[in-house]
Formats: sequence, structure tokens, C-alpha cells
Amino acid sequence: MTSPLLTRVADWIRDVARRIWRSLGPCSSGTEVVGVAADVVCSRRDLIIENAMLRHQINVLHRSTKRPRLGLSDRLKLLLGAV
Repeated sequence: MTSPLLTRVADWIRDVARRIWRSLGPCSSGTEVVGVAADVVCSRRDLIIENAMLRHQINVLHRSTKRPRLGLSDRLKLLLGAV
């Protein structure tokens, strides 16, 4: 027989876990439409820079080391891309 306090704590933990899981889930299609609309109004230069930054991040992740480490050149590229 479980105590009411233990049941309430377990329910609270389940509720918090559900909320966290929901917030980490995939975005709805509405936000994807907004993202595409934002890309349409971006300048070509901004899109090229964003594409280059994303490709660089993929290259860093595909390196043969177990944990990708950002070197000085990687940090400088990210800094320039953020401007």
C-alpha cells in the first residue's frame, strides 16, 4: 500500500518529465513555415554565410576524433560568421 504523499510525488515527477519531453520534441510544421519565410526575405549573402557555417559544423562533427574539439581557426570562422 502506497502513501498518498508518495503517489503525489510520483505524479509530480511524471508531469515534469512529460513537460520536458514535450519541450524537447520536434517543432511543429508552423515553425518550419516561418523559417522558410524568414529565409525568403534574407539576403543571398546571409544565406551563403549560413550555409558555409552549417557545412563547417558538419565537417567538425565528422572528424575522426571521438569528441570534436574546436581549434583556433574553427573559433575564428564561427566568430566571423556570427558578425
